[in-house]
Amino acid sequence: PSVRESAESSDEVSDSAATAGESDISSSDAGSNEALDPGAEMGSFAGEDGSRAAFEIDSPRESQSSGISEDTSGIVEPADDDLVPEEAETLASVETFVDGNFVYKINADLTSVTLVECVDPPSENVVIPEAARGHGRSYSVTGIEGAFQFSTGIRSVFIPDSVEVIEGYSFNGCESLSSVRFPSGSFKVGSACFRDCTSLTSITIPKGLYTGNRDDLNAVPSVGPFEGSGLSSVAFEQGVENVQPALFKNCPKLQSVSIPDTVKVIGPSCFVDCKALASVSIPDSVEAIMSSAFFGCSALASVSIPDSVKTIEGVTFYGCEKLSKVMLGKGMTNVPDSMFSYCRSLSEVTLPESICEIEEDAFSFCTGLSKVYIPAKTTKIDRSAFRKAANFTIAGLTYSYAQQFAESQSIPFESVGILKHDLENATITSVGDQLYAGSPIRPTIIVTYDGKTLVEDVDYSLSYSNNINVGAATISIRGKGVFTGTKTVSFKIVKLSIGDVVVSAIPCQTYTGSAIKPDVHVSCKGK
Repeated sequence: PSVRESAESSDEVSDSAATAGESDISSSDAGSNEALDPGAEMGSFAGEDGSRAAFEIDSPRESQSSGISEDTSGIVEPADDDLVPEEAETLASVETFVDGNFVYKINADLTSVTLVECVDPPSENVVIPEAARGHGRSYSVTGIEGAFQFSTGIRSVFIPDSVEVIEGYSFNGCESLSSVRFPSGSFKVGSACFRDCTSLTSITIPKGLYTGNRDDLNAVPSVGPFEGSGLSSVAFEQGVENVQPALFKNCPKLQSVSIPDTVKVIGPSCFVDCKALASVSIPDSVEAIMSSAFFGCSALASVSIPDSVKTIEGVTFYGCEKLSKVMLGKGMTNVPDSMFSYCRSLSEVTLPESICEIEEDAFSFCTGLSKVYIPAKTTKIDRSAFRKAANFTIAGLTYSYAQQFAESQSIPFESVGILKHDLENATITSVGDQLYAGSPIRPTIIVTYDGKTLVEDVDYSLSYSNNINVGAATISIRGKGVFTGTKTVSFKIVKLSIGDVVVSAIPCQTYTGSAIKPDVHVSCKGK
């Protein structure tokens, strides 16, 4: 039998047991406990709360092992709340109890319980207690498990701070529910927890709420907690750092979202199939947008990704059919797989200069695409990146990889300038020391870029400074044509060594009686 059926049948057992107990007392010494039948004693306990009788009558060991105290009402209470091994064994076997209108399941720790059922249909305004009492002791209420499914009369619910888990489907189908007070601490909301709560139109997400795994944002629930609800607007408590996985998945009426500037990560699948979501503002605190975050948001018309975003995973805006304007941040280095697949209204896209790679199917089936600007840094484009995106043009710099890709895929190319290669990345042969010559010295140099030898006066020009006298001299290489920038090379002009000097032979001279000063011919290096 169900817990509820046991609770109902226990009323009859309690009445019968209580009657038997009174009969025994009247026919024996009223001051002697030995005259009481154990069953009758437990029955008299049911006089305090008849709904518990079914569980306590089945466990006479509890009253015997914990001690009995008698008063004039005949109610038996345990001596204290401390569990002895026998009591722990009994509670583990009983598993559930009723307190008020709620049925609770004892958790494995034997100190807390999960609310699992209502004895009678709940009231319009449900207040879940922080603690429940059963078997003569108090338990902390830490969980809710399916207790209020299809309770169409509930209009508001107060969930205490003691609750750590709201299991899946707990409030599923509560179509009149319009107000929820969430716990202030950390707590999990399970799949379909508030599914089809069509009167729930707005909420504020507390910073302690999480959906999949508190420590792993890659744990994505298959069903969102608010799927099919009436949510049209949501806000977040200040301090929220992550928009949880699948948090608003399949919320068909969600139109606006206010994301605070404390959020760092927009989790995977968090807005999947929010078909009424027309715009979203992403603050510059966000560093990552995870997989499928806005998948199927068919009403989303524009989006701006701030420069703070360094990581974007695939399928981000897949199927956003009305998305016509995107601004991508300078922190991005790649356009991930299927990021804009089936964005049929997307017309012109300018990729930031930081983009190095365009991955597979990034713009596939973007049938409205007319032009994509691809920057000079982009050196890798998957062949399927623009699959079925016919009749569009790639714009970029002449001599860039974008031009090579366009030509290899027979896609029209529009040049918006010439790719300038920075000579700072060029390789220049070193220049050794040069002997002083008394005239300008212009050593020969070789300039290469990406393995190609450049041509003087075509790709670069040379200028010299301090290249006559002994000391440090400089060669300046300045880019020309498709090359830009300037690079310098230094060399030394050094003094001649006396060993390098050649003095011609002096022929014999005839005595004259005065000093003779013959001509001396001195040469060095042929001069």
